[in-house]
This record gives sequence, C-alpha cells and structure tokens, in this order.
Amino acid sequence: MATVTKTWNHKNLIINFNGAAITDLNGDASVTADGELWEFVEGQNGYVERSLLENHLATVSLPIHATSKQLDIFALASIADRKTGAGPFLFSMVRTDGNYKLFGTATVMSIGKPVRAKSAQARTVTLKVTLDAEYEGA
Repeated sequence: MATVTKTWNHKNLIINFNGAAITDLNGDASVTADGELWEFVEGQNGYVERSLLENHLATVSLPIHATSKQLDIFALASIADRKTGAGPFLFSMVRTDGNYKLFGTATVMSIGKPVRAKSAQARTVTLKVTLDAEYEGA
C-alpha cells in the first residue's frame, strides 16, 4: 500500500492548533496519508472491483524552533489529553500560495527531544489528524 506525502514551504502555511496560530516553524511541514482511499482487486476474468476504504487519517510533521514557546502549546495539550482525555484538538492548515486546505482534529503523538549542538536543531511535533475535510484544488 503506497502512501502519499505532501511537503510545503513553511513560509506559505497558516497553521492553527487548538485555537493557537503556529508560526514558529523551522522547516517545511509535511502531511502523510496513512493509507489509500480506494482498494482495487482484479479478478481472474479481468474484472476490477473497487472498494472505498474511507481512510480519514493523516500524520502531520511540524518542525518547530527548538527554543520556541509554541512547543508548550503542544506539550500542554498532550498532557491534558493523557490525564483528562481533553483531546482531540481542532487543527487546520491552509496553504497561502495554492489551494490546499486541511481541517480536522489532532492528537499529539510525539514532540522531538532537545539536542545539544552548536546551533539549535528543530524539534519535530508529530500529530495524528482525523480529517474532516481535505481539499487541493486547481
């Protein structure tokens, strides 16, 4: 099963997580579909049967500046979700130089650990998003 990954220039994205604008990206954001939308099976006689799988899950990776206070937004949401079941949280991503739009609810899966280096490395926040709507028009 092939998955599709879309990656965009972080300067051309408007991202919102739980009501907060996420502006401290330190690299390009990516969205990976967790599976196919359709399944095709070809029979012995050449007839092709298709089934709609209705996969509505995607993995979103957001590289955030290592010293950004916006990491706290994700960390607090993750803690609240684990302790009280507060999630999933509203999520949207809109591309300003194209027609891509993604709307759904997100669960924080992981936040990259800090790395000691001469220059600050991005800490990648990984979200599992249940898609309510995804659109990429012409």
